[in-house]
Amino acid sequence: MNLCFLIGKIISDVDFEFILQSKQISVALFKVQLQNNSVIEVKGFLDIADKCYSQFHKNDIVFIQGKVETDASVMINKIKKLPQGTQHFGTKLPPIYVPSLL
Repeated sequence: MNLCFLIGKIISDVDFEFILQSKQISVALFKVQLQNNSVIEVKGFLDIADKCYSQFHKNDIVFIQGKVETDASVMINKIKKLPQGTQHFGTKLPPIYVPSLL
């Protein structure tokens, strides 16, 4: 099973596009900086793309459940914005800290 959990800061604008040849399949693409300063590209499709474009912005801290793709990007299964003022980014998280995605 290919499943990953990430917490990071959105460092780019959320790009929203429709896949060529299909005006019904949307994709949102953006970059996230992780706690170890690595940067990954994440993408979401359809309803997740709509949610990402309408609710997430540059500098938001997000919790992502996703799948690592062959190009090393992450396809989002679930995403949640952590509350403003979250102090956990930039410090080590307690081992029991797992926000609910519901």
